[in-house]
Amino acid sequence: MYYNENMALEKKLRSKQKNGLKVLSLFSGIGGIDLGFHLAGFDIVATLDFDPKTCKTLEANKGGWISKDTKVVEGDITKIKPSELYDGKVDFIVGGPPCQSFSAIGRRAGGAMGTKDMRGGLFEHYCRLLNHYKPKGFLFENVRGILYANKGKDWERVLEAFGDLGYKLKFRILDAAGFGVAQHRERVILVGYKDNEFLFPRPTHGPDSIANRDFETTKEAFKGLEKPSENKLEMNGGKYDHLLKDVPPGMNYLFYTEKMGHKNPQFAWRSKFSDFLYKANPDTPTKTLVAKMGRYSGPFHWENRRLSISELKRLQGFPDDFEITGSRTQQIQQIGNSVVPPMAYSLALAVSKSLFGLKNQVELLSDDEILYIDRRKGEKAARTRQKTKSNHKNKSQLGLFAQNTQKIDRSLKTRKLPEMGYLSYDNGKITFSETQLPNSWQMNISNGGSKVSVDLSKQRKNKKYMDDNLELIIDFKDEVLPIDSVAIVMSTVSPNRVYALWDSLNYIIQKISSYPSIHELYGHFTEPNPQFNLTAKSTIETDPYIALFLWTANLKRVNELHRLEELNNLGLQFDSERELVTKLRQMRFDIRTNLTNKQIPEGMFRICYPYTLPHNRRSFVTIQKS
Repeated sequence: MYYNENMALEKKLRSKQKNGLKVLSLFSGIGGIDLGFHLAGFDIVATLDFDPKTCKTLEANKGGWISKDTKVVEGDITKIKPSELYDGKVDFIVGGPPCQSFSAIGRRAGGAMGTKDMRGGLFEHYCRLLNHYKPKGFLFENVRGILYANKGKDWERVLEAFGDLGYKLKFRILDAAGFGVAQHRERVILVGYKDNEFLFPRPTHGPDSIANRDFETTKEAFKGLEKPSENKLEMNGGKYDHLLKDVPPGMNYLFYTEKMGHKNPQFAWRSKFSDFLYKANPDTPTKTLVAKMGRYSGPFHWENRRLSISELKRLQGFPDDFEITGSRTQQIQQIGNSVVPPMAYSLALAVSKSLFGLKNQVELLSDDEILYIDRRKGEKAARTRQKTKSNHKNKSQLGLFAQNTQKIDRSLKTRKLPEMGYLSYDNGKITFSETQLPNSWQMNISNGGSKVSVDLSKQRKNKKYMDDNLELIIDFKDEVLPIDSVAIVMSTVSPNRVYALWDSLNYIIQKISSYPSIHELYGHFTEPNPQFNLTAKSTIETDPYIALFLWTANLKRVNELHRLEELNNLGLQFDSERELVTKLRQMRFDIRTNLTNKQIPEGMFRICYPYTLPHNRRSFVTIQKS
């Protein structure tokens, strides 16, 4: 592995290679940037981080991979005084403020707040300390998403803030795989300087390297590691554990989509994060490691297990004997939040060579060179398009439903809805004591099994209610299911039971296909790809709950911004926006407002899905505290 082969040598020689330049590290994490600069001969005089776990890791490595003289400071950058951090001359400052406000995960969790999030504004305190120490230069690292947050305005604000301090600025997107680790990890690197002219380091691996040296592969990265002895690395007992074994190396949950030609699709296209069920390919670098891994967050090993901490350290470019403290979950988070040391090492050499005039072997890029990273995404998208079902002229070769090979279970003709709670509704006010829905319902299959009709209307003695109906018609696209449509009718005498339409639909989908709910046929709200059309109508629209049901079932309204007054116009009266958001979420409507995402203007809201979320799937986006 490049890191172990080359940087281990630097560890032995670093005492003879000190360049006398003092570096202050902010937002240090476990010292990924620090390690790279330290091995390049810089003196890390002090590190600052808010997290006690990462500070404990830094302390554990002092005297080894971190200088015993480095001052580790656990503190809040918004409150820290320079005298508490380091009292002396500083030549260079490095740091990468928390990236969650700009990350892809942050965007898909509800829209990236960018600098409107407190974490997104921490760069201002970076500037405060930069202005105090007035070094010759600085390095700022963050995720690629910072360039696009709030339509680019956040990045303009960052550049303006640093530029106002008198620094010339250059930035590039660099991929960690280009610097000898088996992980594609794209990061924005901004360098500010006052003298000379900074040039970025040339990648040492990949198409941009001088010798066109191959990227490090995952298999090469793991070479020499013993078989992991950590517990709970095997996958068994979970909802999707059994799916992992069939996912080809280098693929993820998309393997189980109709678009990829799977016989029994489990997910809709782009309905999950790209790391969901992602299995590493031994012959290529992996996707980006993340800090918070769910049960199905990859990369998984091609042997169908979770990766060990030792393997994750290799992928991130940390030495084998670099100690990371805490539980497995805490170690994964520290690794995923860190900067790749080998990339930091090359950057440090570029800084010492171009800004401080020191001699070393690093190759530098000219400002006008375009890197492979700027072409890779387009090439990857083209390869994906080649694999998808849409490029196959003969669909029957894919074993899909073209010949209706999957039969409907005729025993579904009469079913009771599974027992589950529904909200009470009394005289126009919604209350939240859960009650059981007693209705039985009928499935009547006609037209050779291509259409399903469901009657949720209970036989009642009082005939006057029977004319008040709510109807939902779902037409599916492109043979995504072995039926063309489902029509559901229920009595609207009990508006609180409108849930039953969506719950019964999900029950049908489970029984006639491999999809668990309509959610997988819609996709994530930031990238919806609905495989159906909706028609909803009612004989009465004055009831606020039914009015909301009809309003959200319009695909054109979903995920657009609307004024909160529109909900009032539907008859939904609440004492406060907080009560509105809280209760609609209890009703399984995934509503977002300024209370859940500061990027949404005050007084506006967004409904993320045209349906109420499945009964066992609630929204977990945090409602901001008062």
